[in-house]
Amino acid sequence: MGTAYAIRPQPTELTREKAWLLGHLAGDGIFSRPRGSYRVEVAAGLDRDIAERCVHLLDDIYGATSSIKMLSPGKGKRQHDNFLVRCYWKNVYEDLQSYAPFGVARWRVPERVLAGSEAIRCGWISGFFDADGGPYYNQKRSARNIKAISTCREGLAQVSSMLKGLRLPHSFKRACYEGEWGLGWKEAWTISIHYHEDLFRYREIIGSE
Repeated sequence: MGTAYAIRPQPTELTREKAWLLGHLAGDGIFSRPRGSYRVEVAAGLDRDIAERCVHLLDDIYGATSSIKMLSPGKGKRQHDNFLVRCYWKNVYEDLQSYAPFGVARWRVPERVLAGSEAIRCGWISGFFDADGGPYYNQKRSARNIKAISTCREGLAQVSSMLKGLRLPHSFKRACYEGEWGLGWKEAWTISIHYHEDLFRYREIIGSE
């Protein structure tokens, strides 16, 4: 496990596809070193399409093989199947880690994304919102919005700055959520895009992959 297979040469400039993958891993990526191996995982939840897209991108970007594991109901509060992507390529692990920190409470937007073109920034945001965000329906207001939630305030503040640079009005505020497996309420922050014209612009320039 964690064999140092040669990966495809990586271009100097980021592509939108790789930016999407980096953004998605900021939200749903898991990097670990079990028994000396190098493991990159994507917790895709119920979304098999997202899991298959990650497998495709790891192959397309790096030439790396990965697999989709189905986690059955029964562990903790899990009530349904979950899809988990796994890749054991050491060079993939090291290349991804070279861009920015990952992890629930410490992820950051890569500097190369922050300094990149609008297409690169939109690609990263799309990947992140596909992991830690999505459309929500507010019953009290009978209105739809797009929301992302994270326990990492510093990382989410970077996302807020990028949205401002893209002229996408939004709210950025403190919230709470029920911790994984019901471990109690944790402090978190949310970004929400509320108004119809802003939702339309989000779908137009960022969208969902």
